[in-house]
Amino acid sequence: TRQDKVRRVAKPPQIDGTLNGGEWSGATALAPFVPYVTAKAGPKVKTTAWVAYDDQALYIAVRCPEPLPKKIVSSGNKRDDEVWRADSVDVFITDQAKGAPHAHFILAPNNTRWDARFSGDNDLAWNPRWESKTSTQGKQWTAEIAIPWQELGITPKAGLKLRANVCRQRIPVRENTTWSQCVGGFTEHDHFGTWVLE
Repeated sequence: TRQDKVRRVAKPPQIDGTLNGGEWSGATALAPFVPYVTAKAGPKVKTTAWVAYDDQALYIAVRCPEPLPKKIVSSGNKRDDEVWRADSVDVFITDQAKGAPHAHFILAPNNTRWDARFSGDNDLAWNPRWESKTSTQGKQWTAEIAIPWQELGITPKAGLKLRANVCRQRIPVRENTTWSQCVGGFTEHDHFGTWVLE
């Protein structure tokens, strides 16, 4: 599993779905996503993500290149619809060393959101306040997310270790990739990576 340090930022990025203006220049750039261990070939596109934090929230941005932009598909249009049935980005986060219980967020290209707290089963009644915005520009779609620490029940401090993963499902070619490599599914919390707050 991968490990990285998460940088503290003095000014939070604007959550507007675009990665312009150097707003993420002070964030940690995560290593490019990799396919499942069982994949027979490497990913066809280079999906990348950035992560940062301050006292209020954890911030995540994902750039999703798509050579077939007309085939980008979103599933659902209201909270907790089955967004995982189409193009989407997943975020998992917990301060538990074993990876569970954890918070799970999914975001579609049309900014439809799904969230649940997992502790053996997905608790869809958990509806945290979090901010997200997406945009599709040219041959890519991008996502920006801000998750308040208060909603996660986590107090941020330097040296804190979080278990986490950021994942992408790409529908035009049925390609699943993750920051911290999984065997055959995004929800494998024992394969979450580690983020250490700076």
